[in-house]
Amino acid sequence: MKDEEAESILMAVFAVHYPDHVSETELKNVIKWAEGVEIEYGILQNILKGNMLVKWKDDEPVFSLSPKGKILAKEIDGDYNKLSTGE
Repeated sequence: MKDEEAESILMAVFAVHYPDHVSETELKNVIKWAEGVEIEYGILQNILKGNMLVKWKDDEPVFSLSPKGKILAKEIDGDYNKLSTGE
């Protein structure tokens, strides 16, 4: 999560609680929650774009890359390798 995003979330928490005190634990919990939402949203976007597949096993989702997602992952990996080696 970017610093600006975390700051926006924390300001929203402060706005609700002002002028009362907000504990450090409460703030950490809000950021942890937001990071979880961000990850879940990213997974959902990749499923909707056809990059990921989902199946249910033991009442929980199991995610995997689709053929399209595997191609994208290879492209991203190749771009990363070019950047890290200076090509």
